[in-house]
Amino acid sequence: MKNHMRQMPVIQAVAFTVFVGVSTSTLAGVVRTAGDQDIILDTSKGGLSLESEDGTFSFAFHGAMQIDYDRFNGVYTNNGNAGDEAEFRRLRPKMSGNYRDWAFEITPELAPSGNTIHSATITYEGFKPINLTVGMASPDFGLEKATSSNWVTATERNIGYDLASWINSSSDDLGAHIDGTFGDMFFGSASVTNRDTKNDDRDGDASRQFNGRVVFAPFHKGGNVLHFALDYAYRDLNKVDLSNTNYDIDNGLGVHGDAGDNDHDPVLSQLSGISGSPYKGQSIWGAEAAWAFGALSLQGEYLHSTLNSDDGGYADVKSKGYYGQVAYTLTGEPRDYKLNAGAFGAVRPENAKFGAWEIFYRYAGVSSDNTDLLEDGAGSVIGLNTNGSNSAKVHTFGVNWYANNNVKISVDYNYAKVNDKALENAVGDDDGNAVMTRFQFVF
Repeated sequence: MKNHMRQMPVIQAVAFTVFVGVSTSTLAGVVRTAGDQDIILDTSKGGLSLESEDGTFSFAFHGAMQIDYDRFNGVYTNNGNAGDEAEFRRLRPKMSGNYRDWAFEITPELAPSGNTIHSATITYEGFKPINLTVGMASPDFGLEKATSSNWVTATERNIGYDLASWINSSSDDLGAHIDGTFGDMFFGSASVTNRDTKNDDRDGDASRQFNGRVVFAPFHKGGNVLHFALDYAYRDLNKVDLSNTNYDIDNGLGVHGDAGDNDHDPVLSQLSGISGSPYKGQSIWGAEAAWAFGALSLQGEYLHSTLNSDDGGYADVKSKGYYGQVAYTLTGEPRDYKLNAGAFGAVRPENAKFGAWEIFYRYAGVSSDNTDLLEDGAGSVIGLNTNGSNSAKVHTFGVNWYANNNVKISVDYNYAKVNDKALENAVGDDDGNAVMTRFQFVF
């Protein structure tokens, strides 16, 4: 069993994160300090929050730790035998605060293999209800992505996002973002992000990504939600040399853990081997719908992608993904909803002893054009044709136990099936099983 938890260059950071989370949860309460302007210290929700009495200044330290163990077989591995992985799925301390109309947020991503920055932003909030943000942040696309990874229902988001992970991933790139709420039922966002900086042209000009999302939610209280949204993302590829970028359209079939050299992620559309910039861009449209009534919630998303050719010898490549999900809280608690993000929030347990129990089922599918690379006599790729499509489907059943507002334990089961021989593993398996477990602590 591969166990990334044995490699501990971040042990001190982990210990500090756990100490702060546990100690602040234990010392819950509000304390005021003496002076003309009191500083309010709040630990009632875990973590640490400081705020001046008039709201002019605030500082908060929060975070999340997710420990995963995945076990899988069949089409998930090259030889079909069972593989597994234990890992820190996420280990993110978060610092945020504001001074008057200016706010900041810094979230490192701690990992045994090396630490990075997950997000780091500065926001101007003086044009309420409009927010202007610059820095490193995930572009807004999709209901599941807008929902925090702490409170998304399944341990992994739907497989449709794998068709173009850039649509809602920062990838260490910087950008500018605007968002806001309108009329107590609308939320909108738009952003531009610098992409592919290693593929800058000779003038040092990077390619761009543009995102837009509009949400209509006439009902947006926990347990009474009606949500519709449209999404759009476009990535400029004119200056991207595909030989320097792994642009294959592959899919992890809903499992993050991998089996190392024995891992198998089916490639729906092969693009590796292409050099130069025969594609001018990739555009993706998305649609979202959700309804929640009491402890019951339904949601689904659809996206359609087109890789647009700028060369007559290369065909456009089209892909689509979708899912539908039903979730029910056995103990009766509703899911929170946040209009200012157009997203679901946490399930807050009402029983301190037994917590809240949630069950769900999700059906997801993806398909993408099957590609044939055309080569010249020297073996160089000179064109691309499409011939039919490759597809895969994943059924996910799961149970979540919200022990309290800080602890969540999840167990999911995946059954995945690929519908085309090109997606099978080395021994011809076209289906596979996976069990994913997660232990989560947030503060």
